[in-house]
Amino acid sequence: MKKLLFVAAFLMATVAASAQGWWAGGRVSYFYEKQKNADGGINSIGFAPEAGYDFNDKWGVAMAIGYDGSFDRSNRNLDVNNNTLYIQPYVRYKFAHLGNATFFVDGAVTYGYNSQSTQVGNFKTVVGHSVDVGVYPGFAYAFCDKAVLACRFGFLGFQHDGLNDTNGFGFDFSSYSLGLSMYFAL
Repeated sequence: MKKLLFVAAFLMATVAASAQGWWAGGRVSYFYEKQKNADGGINSIGFAPEAGYDFNDKWGVAMAIGYDGSFDRSNRNLDVNNNTLYIQPYVRYKFAHLGNATFFVDGAVTYGYNSQSTQVGNFKTVVGHSVDVGVYPGFAYAFCDKAVLACRFGFLGFQHDGLNDTNGFGFDFSSYSLGLSMYFAL
């Protein structure tokens, strides 16, 4: 229970020191999906701590290091595990402020190491590397001068998936990410 409260406090509390300074935060996610008439379900988890520095009220830099995994047990004769470890440096430009809301765009390069393990009798593991280069629009809302919630929605850019040997360019506004950060001064 203490761990759950700590994670909730980590996600919910943001302390803002000023328009510039160091900050740390990230995201934690869990999702369970059960399909109708399936033997089991799909568990998806994610964890991505990040840290950064805001130079002023317009520009900042940051880096996230994360893990995303999904474990498909929906068919009793087939187990599929997908795992991704990634690193994502990015530059944030805050282009508009409306009251407590700030609108931004993150320009990011993401490098990922992917593995997919499939068990049908014997385990088969496939590994690959992924690279994303693009922008993520988003907004942040300051509940007070010490609490801020940030949300990214969508992606515009290039994606290379070495696991499936595919490349793509375009925009995808079906994805989003919600996270909270703690700002502090050194």
